[in-house]
Amino acid sequence: MKRGQHPMVLHSSAFLLAIGLLFAAGQTDQFDRWCYPKPAKVEVAPVGQHLPKRIGTWQSAQDELIVRQALRQGIVLIGSSELSHAHQEEIPYRFYKEQLPYPLMAFGQAGHQCGNIFTTLAAMGEDLRGARLAIILSTGWFEGKYAKGTNSDVFLSYHNPRLLHYIDQDTTLTPELKAAAGELAASHFHNIGNPGPLLRKWYYKQKQSISPFHRLVFAPFTATYSLLSEAEHAAKVLQLKAGEIDLDYRIISTKRFLNATSQVPIPVAPLWDKLKSEGSKKAALASTSNNFGINDTYYKEVLAQNQHRPVHPKNLDDIQEYQDLLHLLQLLEHYESQVVFVMQSFHPVVYQELATMDANIEKIQATVEAAGFTFLNLHTSDPEQYEIGTLTDMMHTGPLGWMEINQAIYEHLILPKS
Repeated sequence: MKRGQHPMVLHSSAFLLAIGLLFAAGQTDQFDRWCYPKPAKVEVAPVGQHLPKRIGTWQSAQDELIVRQALRQGIVLIGSSELSHAHQEEIPYRFYKEQLPYPLMAFGQAGHQCGNIFTTLAAMGEDLRGARLAIILSTGWFEGKYAKGTNSDVFLSYHNPRLLHYIDQDTTLTPELKAAAGELAASHFHNIGNPGPLLRKWYYKQKQSISPFHRLVFAPFTATYSLLSEAEHAAKVLQLKAGEIDLDYRIISTKRFLNATSQVPIPVAPLWDKLKSEGSKKAALASTSNNFGINDTYYKEVLAQNQHRPVHPKNLDDIQEYQDLLHLLQLLEHYESQVVFVMQSFHPVVYQELATMDANIEKIQATVEAAGFTFLNLHTSDPEQYEIGTLTDMMHTGPLGWMEINQAIYEHLILPKS
């Protein structure tokens, strides 16, 4: 999927040309991104790893294997730019490796919002069944420009044709979830210079839903690219059978998964209050230039001249990001995943109109909890209630905030349910 301008006119020879390309030597961009070297088998869940913007653009299938194995045997932490702060020893993928050993890995980087999380996890299919996840949301996703949902640059950083075919071919996904994933993928169609047949199928199927007229006009295109999509998938299946790539690691029995999980010892709980108190003190020591816990470097470089930022609240029901969150919840409910959602806050001293977001955050919390998931709400719009260390800057988690998250992970995803 290369970036570029999408051609608006399809030539009548497109069908025959695409068929020829699919069964040719296999040197197209679409083919190359399927043909990965054989990954090494991973017998135990990974510990302390962070995969940034690589989930769909690996040079091998190894990283995909790491994520799937973590879903089966450990805990997967999903977030965005806050996960890049690896220098913080409290960040979960360091804390659960260095201080409280337990198999936990993280993936995600800036821009990894609800729609992107939904489609990447949908590609994991049955590996989500009963999986344990912690998913960090941000107040900023539901206001301003980010409320429009995942942008195309981010989508292209996480997805390749193989992941999209996982979604299309997975018989364990409901038709509604497949349609939602296809619609999200198709929304990026015009920002992809060389969309594959599957993406084209989803795009024209979406076009058909506009009106009876559109249904009639675009029916031949949908039918054509449905056939081409199946042809592409069949070509890959033949390659698999020929041993060119090996995806056997995707088939690991439930029995093996359960046995492996039961062998992971549960660490003894630390003194959480003590750790959180230390986190607050640490943040205070790092913010001598201000009185509200923003680290000195960030404050001097970003906020010293302009401490205040506006907030642009939206009606939740009208924004794409909230619809993407609803799809994500439906997916996780479908596979009976165990999930802790975290709402990361804006800093109430910097965002002085943050109270205008309170109703939306409350509605998001109610929606998540109604779906049966845990919700850790770190959002606060009152500067008097804000605790130093919850954030390290104006929007990213600090040492106290990470300890709150670590405790929620321990109590809801590691300790046995009573």
